[in-house]
Amino acid sequence: DGTILVTGSVDRESKDKYELLLLASDNGVPLRQNFTHVSIRVLDVNDNPPQFTRAQYSASIPVAAAKEGQSVLAVSATDPDLGNNAVISYSLMNHSDDFHINNGTGEITLSNNLEHITADTVVTLTVVATDHGVPQLTSS
Repeated sequence: DGTILVTGSVDRESKDKYELLLLASDNGVPLRQNFTHVSIRVLDVNDNPPQFTRAQYSASIPVAAAKEGQSVLAVSATDPDLGNNAVISYSLMNHSDDFHINNGTGEITLSNNLEHITADTVVTLTVVATDHGVPQLTSS
């Protein structure tokens, strides 16, 4: 009947296109046959969460010289999916009163001059990277 079936799973990140050469023939005498080329493109599904390019980021800020708007560091994540499935937004899970993250670039800046923090304080931020796919996938 001409139906092409997939007997296993396919994943665009592994192989995004299949090229087939099909042969149709009858059982007549003489035997008649024809060939055609079929190209199958595998569409992307949001099956990969964003992955940060480093396992951990760190920065030191001298509290006495801290200024509102000062850049602290930038985080970066990638996503092997395509389209909106690969568009990443960044957010902070904690310390949002003291720090701000640019949701498009991952740049973290100071939201204030940190005058309420002592020089020996260690602050740990948790950054979340969220893709724009459906469903949204995250990493932190």
